[in-house]
Amino acid sequence: MQGSKPYRPKKLTIRELAKAGVAWDGNLLRIPFVCPQCGKAWSPNVLSGGRMPKGYWHCPNKCNLR
Repeated sequence: MQGSKPYRPKKLTIRELAKAGVAWDGNLLRIPFVCPQCGKAWSPNVLSGGRMPKGYWHCPNKCNLR
């Protein structure tokens, strides 16, 4: 699909992250995301006010950006 953009989660929920190709157990006390494609785990740095940084759902190996 030419010109299509990767899915951007609208909310920090298990369902929305799954649509973006990210696995998460839903525990807000720890936020290690896991890429179902490559198995890479990452934890974004939460910004002030509890906000998530831009692109927090992107796999470090860019699996879910293709």
